Amino acid sequence: MLGKILNKIFTDVIWPKWLGFISKSDSPKIWKKVFCTTAIQTNTFSKNLAEEISKSPSVVRLMLNTFKPDRKFPSAEDYAISIAYELIQKDYDFCFEEKVETWQIRNFSAAVRLAWLNTINENPILKARFKDIRDKHPSEFMLEDASCDTSFDSILQNPNKLRELYFRSFTTPDKTEEVIVWLPNEYGVVEWSSDKKIIVKVGLNASLGADLGFVRVGQDYSLSDTSNEVEWLQVAYRDDIRAIETMNFGSRSVGCATNHILWCK
Repeated sequence: MLGKILNKIFTDVIWPKWLGFISKSDSPKIWKKVFCTTAIQTNTFSKNLAEEISKSPSVVRLMLNTFKPDRKFPSAEDYAISIAYELIQKDYDFCFEEKVETWQIRNFSAAVRLAWLNTINENPILKARFKDIRDKHPSEFMLEDASCDTSFDSILQNPNKLRELYFRSFTTPDKTEEVIVWLPNEYGVVEWSSDKKIIVKVGLNASLGADLGFVRVGQDYSLSDTSNEVEWLQVAYRDDIRAIETMNFGSRSVGCATNHILWCK
């Protein structure tokens, strides 16, 4: 009985409140506090940088996916990929002067993930919701997929590999369409020729859209059908009610249009 009450508080009060922060390109206070406290305790990132990272779209996605039953619980490496990707992006300008090293990203990612699990474990409402959708105690994830060691440096130090893994992580098991992400080369230029192009194919459910952080400046996006006709992304939107991103490719769409335009050709 108590579990049902706590779950209702989460779905009726906490989740809508979180979405309110996201609609303002912000992050909930509890998530922001986890990042800032971890930065101070680990001395890896400055508090200001940690707070800014906590508001970036793909990092907010990690928080949301914690409580989505159709998404796996993010690993420490998932945190590192999102944080490292945000730090090299041009469409989310972080106001920081310090140089961020690879070891700092790895250490901070593992630590902030653990801190988030501890926060969930200590909050009766979040803990009840977590156990309801995961059928596991939060503490069971503290040692599962918790490592982000030096073997991951080769990914974090290679922008091409980093971008590829970043976008592949958006593929969903209920995919109905394949969105092709055209990545920039080492000079920051997107090549369209068959011998120079760098692409990643991402399976998405066309009735829904993509998780936050999918449509970004610096890439291009297309749909390809069986007749080999390519349709390029025309407009991308953010659905603040469901905290997802949707796209229009001309005659076809992935998700529905909203009033919040993220990107327009």
